[in-house]
Amino acid sequence: MAADPSPAAEPVRRSGRALLLAAGWAVREVRATDPLVDLRTLWLPQVRATNLATLLLGFGMFAAWMLVPLLVQQSPATGVGFGASAAAVGLYLLPTAAGTLAVTPLAGRLSRPAGPRSALFLGALAAAAAYAWLAFAHDSRVSLLVALLLEGAGIGLAFAAIVIRTVGSVPADQTGVVTGVNTIMRTVGGTLGTSVAGGLLGAVTTAAGRPSNAAYTIAFAAFSAALLAAALIGLRPEARPAPPLTPATG
Repeated sequence: MAADPSPAAEPVRRSGRALLLAAGWAVREVRATDPLVDLRTLWLPQVRATNLATLLLGFGMFAAWMLVPLLVQQSPATGVGFGASAAAVGLYLLPTAAGTLAVTPLAGRLSRPAGPRSALFLGALAAAAAYAWLAFAHDSRVSLLVALLLEGAGIGLAFAAIVIRTVGSVPADQTGVVTGVNTIMRTVGGTLGTSVAGGLLGAVTTAAGRPSNAAYTIAFAAFSAALLAAALIGLRPEARPAPPLTPATG
């Protein structure tokens, strides 16, 4: 039978080709004597845990940039939203940036007594609390702005800790590769977050086809759960930097 020529099948075919290429690349990198990316370093327990936390943090951070603008611009006639203009959306997001700028310098101080895991835990927990708050109190401008301030502070603190944790968990000659992959994990998390947010808002709508109040509640609760999981990863004990890995032969 001939391959399905329909446009809907094309993403599936592309995904299959991408997976095959990724598998071939991984095999090549593992066997190379001088790999571009040492996958064995990325598989170290501390690095795996940190990348997972980064994925979850990106999931929650980028979702806020989608949910909040849609929420504040939606007409109050739909039962949710403030009917804000596109220009006003930036003002609503200012507390997020302010919170991040305020707490980022504190990450180093919090990391000295118990390592960066304490800053990661507190930051992710604060962001999770902010989303939990918004899940049930997004009908007030004041409540929204305070929650966004807390969310920005939490995300900023957590990501600052992620950088310290990433660099400190691998040999010095691997920091460039590991931090680069960690940045990719944040982007992947953000892509997943916006996709999930769009799916949730589109699944529960009003009679007019706009996202309902329940849709925002479910979305904010889902992202709160993801950030809570990131906070739990922050409880993982710190590991000493691993010794340099011996290149594989073949």
